[in-house]
Amino acid sequence: MAKRTLAQLQAAFAPKASKSYAHIFDFWKMNVGQMSTIRFLPDADDENPMGFLVENLTHELIINGKKETIACREMYGEECPICALSRSYYAADDKLNGKKFYRKKSYLGQCLIVDTPIEHDKDPIIKQVEIGPALFKGMQAAFGSGDMENPPEEMVGGYNFRIRKTQDGQYASYNTSSFATKQSDLMPDVIATVTPLLHDLKTLRAALLPLDTVKAKLQAAQNLSTTPATPAEVEEAGVALAKSEKVSDVLRARRASTEEAA
Repeated sequence: MAKRTLAQLQAAFAPKASKSYAHIFDFWKMNVGQMSTIRFLPDADDENPMGFLVENLTHELIINGKKETIACREMYGEECPICALSRSYYAADDKLNGKKFYRKKSYLGQCLIVDTPIEHDKDPIIKQVEIGPALFKGMQAAFGSGDMENPPEEMVGGYNFRIRKTQDGQYASYNTSSFATKQSDLMPDVIATVTPLLHDLKTLRAALLPLDTVKAKLQAAQNLSTTPATPAEVEEAGVALAKSEKVSDVLRARRASTEEAA
């Protein structure tokens, strides 16, 4: 074995640069009682019916002790074995496991930061933002109120959005977040800068994985083992997944047996 040099050891032990998330607006880092004001920007895809948000559906699997976020294939109009498994648990009245494998829903958008107490990298000028169900419900209420005269993402005559962080028991809450009551315009130089930089929001969603890969990962999560990597393991995972359609009958039989024993 070749002897390692001091320079090689220094390189191996050098602090690794942390991954940069400067493109994401991490509003959740606010303290309770603080507020950030942002301006949603339009989707580069002008056929998006939501205008400035796109739905993102994902599943969380624990594989080898680590959480993996996987796109729900139904979001792309494809078969999703994780959804199928979740539904089979719910059908068997096993809500705990049904919820464990149920998909998470959020909404992705792009924005300008108008004002925030959070220190943030001002480059890039456009930030990505992820909106959870609670914030989304507030937006639905705003659109249902009839108070807005223009789409909020319009650069001229649109509305800023104010994210307020409050406390609800032991958890953070954003239920008091809302659109501004008055319209406002972005400056012409800002409009000229951001317009060429707008994203097609569909491209920000979790990426679609092949069906066999998802099946293998799901089997690994059910076995609490590492992700199968070989073709044989992937095939075995697919067979096991097919058997999962019988989960409802198995769970019902177990429950009936328990009740009889009692």
